[in-house]
Amino acid sequence: MLSFLSFISAIALLVFVHEYGHYWAARRCGVGVLTFSIGFGKPLYQWQRGITTWQIAAIPLGGYVRMLDEAEAPVSAELRSQAFNTQHPLKKMAIAFAGPFANLLLATLLYAGFYAYGVTTLRPIVATLASDSIAAKAGVQQGDLVLRVEGEGVKSWDQAQLLMFSAAGQPDLTLEVSSKASAVRTLRLPLSSLSREEFDQYLLSRLGISPYASSAVIDVVQAKGGADGRQ
Repeated sequence: MLSFLSFISAIALLVFVHEYGHYWAARRCGVGVLTFSIGFGKPLYQWQRGITTWQIAAIPLGGYVRMLDEAEAPVSAELRSQAFNTQHPLKKMAIAFAGPFANLLLATLLYAGFYAYGVTTLRPIVATLASDSIAAKAGVQQGDLVLRVEGEGVKSWDQAQLLMFSAAGQPDLTLEVSSKASAVRTLRLPLSSLSREEFDQYLLSRLGISPYASSAVIDVVQAKGGADGRQ
């Protein structure tokens, strides 16, 4: 149900912005708007502002803006100057273009807002280190914060892993790390044991590094199972 309501809300927002773009341009160009509808079909709720009827209709999969237009219905002489069909071609083009432009502007503002706010990501901290691994032998320690990979600063594991991919075919991988117990250290991880094909989504585990903390703790013991000492 939540997914359905989210879908309907997203569609309603896109439709409103699109149709409001047409409406705004039409009014700025002196064209009368008779109906502004979110949705198709039978109106569920209506209100009046000037000559425009604003409404929410039953089928929320689109919308429309109905303007004064002699191609659709007769227009009185005193309102003929506000009819769409009597406007200059450039005004007609502006009204038609305003809808998709409003959606493009919305997308630009939303993306700018998301990037300004930031996104949730994993900090490049070594949460788990495999013993006797490439990283462990090179001096990486559990709890290390990765500052740079191949000389490039990183702030997330995604950034770090992408830079690690670029080291495919090189003799070693250079990391700058730090921890609460030590200052910044420069480490070189030998890559001779890895082929180019192994620089894939499992590269971190091949190096012996995991961004996720793990421990050998038994969570559940099946009743009357082999590990259940109460048998």
